[in-house]
Amino acid sequence: MVRTLRPIMMMTLISGVCYALDTTEPFDSGFSDLEFYAGYAGLDDPSSRSEVSFETLLGAGLTESFSAFVTVSVSSDGYLDQSEDHQGMGLFWTAVKGEWLDLDLYGSTGTGGGVSIGTEINCDLNGWGLQLNAEETVENAGPGERTFSTALQPLAYCRFSGGLELLGALDLLYDDSQDGGYELDWSAFSAGVNFPIIESIEGITQFDVINSGEDEIETGISVGIVAGV
Repeated sequence: MVRTLRPIMMMTLISGVCYALDTTEPFDSGFSDLEFYAGYAGLDDPSSRSEVSFETLLGAGLTESFSAFVTVSVSSDGYLDQSEDHQGMGLFWTAVKGEWLDLDLYGSTGTGGGVSIGTEINCDLNGWGLQLNAEETVENAGPGERTFSTALQPLAYCRFSGGLELLGALDLLYDDSQDGGYELDWSAFSAGVNFPIIESIEGITQFDVINSGEDEIETGISVGIVAGV
């Protein structure tokens, strides 16, 4: 099963798309993965600036190492007004599957014309591991205009008996600054707990500290279910 990919998901709840902290594994053959996520950003200031997000992901294994997914998401402000929807699709390839080192490559696109390509390097040791995601995104900013951004996410995780997993990650974003150049800044810090519900269903919980810009910090939560079909 995939542990949620990030077409634009890497940008946390502030982008209007939910995601969960986890590692990536190929889908089983056929339509074999179904995921649901719900999130709320702006816990410390419920208002029109808050955001509610819902997302569904359907994944299919094409070969032993190639998988595909489609996503449908909707977001609105804290008053459930001014809603927006987003549809996306993508592919990912497990290029290296070693005893302790995995390398995944992925690409995705969605409504609005944005395109993302990325890689995930996962070093899985005895009961714990380190992971690095790197993603480059090109988005339409108007007729003949494009914006470019690079997202990095170092992640650490620890597994316990019974399938319980603790994860923590820092999201970094390198994109346009106010003075017209580019700058690197953190966009979110996230901590999560993943746990098995039954044999083929995993529960996801996550807490986010979000950098909303202009030295303002927000908090958010998300929950989800990952089901192997």
